[in-house]
Amino acid sequence: VGCMNTADRSIALLDQAHRERRVYALLCFDSQVKFEAVVKPAEPLPENGLFVACAGGTEIGTAVGRGLEIIGAHQGQLKKADLVLVTDGGSDASSAPALRESARRLDVTILGLGIGVEREWLAPWCDNIEVVSDLNTIDGSAAEKLFAA
Repeated sequence: VGCMNTADRSIALLDQAHRERRVYALLCFDSQVKFEAVVKPAEPLPENGLFVACAGGTEIGTAVGRGLEIIGAHQGQLKKADLVLVTDGGSDASSAPALRESARRLDVTILGLGIGVEREWLAPWCDNIEVVSDLNTIDGSAAEKLFAA
C-alpha cells in the first residue's frame, strides 16, 4: 500500500508490485485521503491517481489508518503487505502507537520515505525510514535500504 502524492513514486511502487505479482493500493493524502485505488497484478494504475493535488495539512494517521483498513479488508490479496509512507510533512503522532499495533497484528511493515523532513517526524509511524532532501536525490542504495527491511 503506498500513501503518497507523487506520480513517479506511485509508478515505481506499482512496477515493483507488478514484478512481484502483488496487489497494490495507492492512497493520496494531505489532511485527508483524497484518492484511493486497489490495483490487481497486471492492471494499470488509474491515471487520475497520478495527478491528485495534495497540499498542506499533512495527517499521517489518517493515511496510515485507511491503508491498514484496506489491508485488513483484502487479507488474502494483501497478505504480508508493506505500507509505504511517502511524505514531505509531519503530523501529530498521538494515534501512532495504536496504528503500529494494528499493523503488527496484520503483519504489516510500515516503511517511510521522508522528503525534506526530519527522521524523527516519521519515527513514531515507521519500522524503517529513509530521508532525502528531494525526490531527485533518491538513488538505488536509498531505495534498497528502505525496501530491505
